[in-house]
Amino acid sequence: MKPRDHIRKLESRQLQPSGREEQFRGYGVIGLCFDSGHILALRRFPSSSIGPAYTAVWHRDPQGCWRFYANASPRMACARYFGAGIHSATETPIDLEWLKANVLRVTIAQIGLVWEMKIKSTFQTVLMNAVAAMLPKSWWSNAVFLKYVARIASFVLGIGEVALQGRVPNRQRFRVQLESVWMLAGSRAQLRTVDLGKPVPHTIQTRLGDFRILRKPVFAIGQSYFDPYDPAEHFGLSHQPYSAEFA
Repeated sequence: MKPRDHIRKLESRQLQPSGREEQFRGYGVIGLCFDSGHILALRRFPSSSIGPAYTAVWHRDPQGCWRFYANASPRMACARYFGAGIHSATETPIDLEWLKANVLRVTIAQIGLVWEMKIKSTFQTVLMNAVAAMLPKSWWSNAVFLKYVARIASFVLGIGEVALQGRVPNRQRFRVQLESVWMLAGSRAQLRTVDLGKPVPHTIQTRLGDFRILRKPVFAIGQSYFDPYDPAEHFGLSHQPYSAEFA
C-alpha cells in the first residue's frame, strides 16, 4: 500500500480516546534539515481528543529560532506542548496535496512556503513496520519497552537518537506509539523567494525538551500521548517564557 493510501484510510477514521491522557493520531515528517540551515517538520492529526483535527508545520531558521504554524488555535495545537521552546505560534491555513501516491506538497500561502517531499519504503522500514504490527498495543505504554524500541529504530534506520518518551518544553510528559514509517527519497522547499537547498543529515540533533529532530527525515504514522494540561504544573500560553506572536 502506498503512503497516500495509508493516509486516506487514516483520515477516514476517528480516534477512540481512552484514559486521561491527551491523545492525537496522525502522521508527518519528524524533521528535515536543509543545507541552508533551515529545518522543517510536518504534523497532521485527523484525530484529537482535545479539539478539531489540525495540520502544523514547524520551521527553524538558520539562527535557531523556531516558529510554529497551524490551522488551529495554538491552545489546541503543537504550541500547547512545545510553546516554551519556540519564538512564535501562528494560526493560518495550511494546504496538503498528494501530487502522486508517494509525493506530498505542503503549502502555507501566508509565509510563501511550498514544500514537496517524495516518500519511499526501504528494506529497513518494511522490517520495522512488520515488527510494529505484531506488537501488543499495551506494550507501548511501558517505559522500558519504549527505550528498547527507540534504540532499535535508531540502529536499524540510522537516524540518530530517538525519543519515544520524555518531557516537552511546556513540561508535560509525552510518549509515542509508532504504526508505520517510511524514509524521504528527496525534498525541496521554497520560503518566499528563498530556496532552502538540499536535504542533508542533521549532524547535531536539535532538541525541543526531550524531543529530538532525527538525523535523517522519517515520515511516520502513529499516536501521541501527553499529560493532561495542568496550569499548576505546566507552562500555559498566557505566560510563556518567550516572545509569543499568536495570531
